Amino acid sequence: MAIDNILEIGRSGLLAQQEAMQTTSNNISNVNTKNYSRQRAELNARGANTNFGWRASGGGVDVGRTIRIHDQFIQRQVLEEAKSLGNLKARAESLDRIEGIAHHGLTDLGERANEFFSNFRELSLNPELPALRVAVKESAVNLTDGFRKTADSLENLRNETDLRISATVDEVNLKAQELAELNKRITGVPANQEPPHELMDRRDGVVSDLAKMLGVSISYDDRNDMNIVIPGVGILVHGGEHNELSTSRTPGHGAEDSGNIDLFLKTPTGFQYATRGIPDGELGGLLKVRDETITKTLESLDRVAHSFMKKVNEIHRGASGLDWDSDFAGDFFETKDSSEGAAYSMKLSSALEKDPSLIMVGYESNAPSDNRVALEISSLQDERFVMDGASKEGATLNESINSILSGIASQTHGSRQIYAHQSEIMDQLENYQKSVSGVSLEEEAVNMMQYQAAFNAAAKTMHAGDEMLETILNLV
Repeated sequence: MAIDNILEIGRSGLLAQQEAMQTTSNNISNVNTKNYSRQRAELNARGANTNFGWRASGGGVDVGRTIRIHDQFIQRQVLEEAKSLGNLKARAESLDRIEGIAHHGLTDLGERANEFFSNFRELSLNPELPALRVAVKESAVNLTDGFRKTADSLENLRNETDLRISATVDEVNLKAQELAELNKRITGVPANQEPPHELMDRRDGVVSDLAKMLGVSISYDDRNDMNIVIPGVGILVHGGEHNELSTSRTPGHGAEDSGNIDLFLKTPTGFQYATRGIPDGELGGLLKVRDETITKTLESLDRVAHSFMKKVNEIHRGASGLDWDSDFAGDFFETKDSSEGAAYSMKLSSALEKDPSLIMVGYESNAPSDNRVALEISSLQDERFVMDGASKEGATLNESINSILSGIASQTHGSRQIYAHQSEIMDQLENYQKSVSGVSLEEEAVNMMQYQAAFNAAAKTMHAGDEMLETILNLV
């Protein structure tokens, strides 16, 4: 009968508005939940009731499904910018630390070099004074110690960067495992049930973290699995299965425990080299700082040290005057043909360290006034003998040291600026994403008032229908 239809329509309205209110309440409760996408109850009108002849009567309302407000296009943009942000953040932080350590070490190294040249200049003026040879020896030892400490600090930074790389790899593997488990749980929900929106939000959060760490490419299959590929390397997550990144240290030179950490993707078929295939994310930034900034800085420092030792040795080796006790005319520094590791292994000749009187001052034997060796070595302070490929004219020792320092400072300044710019881009994109998928308390408050008003109206409809039914029953 028609009154029953009124009551049923009213009941459907009560239930629909109640469920919509629950969805709104859930949105409000998760307003500060990270990665939460707001949900909306989709209300559908029931089919018309044609049990009353030619006149069709509405059948009420149903909640078809709960919709997750999510834009995959925006999500892909976020992932694309996240990998750049992670890369730039890692580089900016690492370069800040490198600049601080290098500034102290290289500035101190320049001062030690000046002291070395100054002591040789004093020796050239008073070649007969043994105390000045001792001073030259001490300043030479001090200078070699400065080169070694600076190289050791850079090597320690490289090892520290490797530790950060290893820690990030461990975190990547945990996130990959978590993502595979979420895929299993999401695809395990029966098709006739509501999609697990909260799990899908968590999955989006995990993949965003992965993008920041190494840069990833995502795809979905027909089962709603999210598959993750490391571009240029291989598959990290496929459905409910995941591969792992692993690390292995390669041999190095110089300080103890030197050598770089290399990355490999462990798959069921074996290990795939991955170090050069990860240019993005935090891992890409750390690898770039380690393999370019730190390594090239060490190489430049080695070339400077090797050029300096080679030049001093050439002068000292040809000397023979005023040795006081012998005709020793060997190398001033112990060195080797290659510049590799020269800064760390830089050392004063053991003979001179034991006996400073063997330090040569002139070229002619038994010529007290011959101070040409000491003068030539002291004049190296202003000679452009360091050839590093940047200039055909070469550079002085201090110019070379300052060039290394200014190069690091320039990289650091540029990295800070680019990172700040990328942060602004990311903030704008995330704000846009929140405007689409995030919870607006103002909007939810309006929805709540609308659902509450509709609920009250549906209740009044049922109350009116009940009164109508009671009136009819009283007439019988």
